[in-house]
Amino acid sequence: MEFGQLNTRITFNKKAQKKDSNGELKDVLVPSFSCWAEVRRASAKEFKEAEGRSTKITFAVREQQSKKIETNMVITFGSGNFEVKETLPDYKYKELFLIKGELFEW
Repeated sequence: MEFGQLNTRITFNKKAQKKDSNGELKDVLVPSFSCWAEVRRASAKEFKEAEGRSTKITFAVREQQSKKIETNMVITFGSGNFEVKETLPDYKYKELFLIKGELFEW
């Protein structure tokens, strides 16, 4: 793997609840850590199946991160938030960690 392809900054967030000024609990995203990633484009087949509205994306990050990547995290990339749906560690080379995310409204 050429690590020069990890050229996009993404942020991993944890979901939390925080009281607002009225004392009501609101769902918030709390930044956990940021890292460099490769954003993998959808294949032509996936794009066609999504009818041009692809809401799923795959991120590749270095496996060695400062914190553990968990499936209950949310990735902030560009102007969207992506819920972590699946993770796939690289057991053979221990270089990359693949993460499938799905766009969702926050």
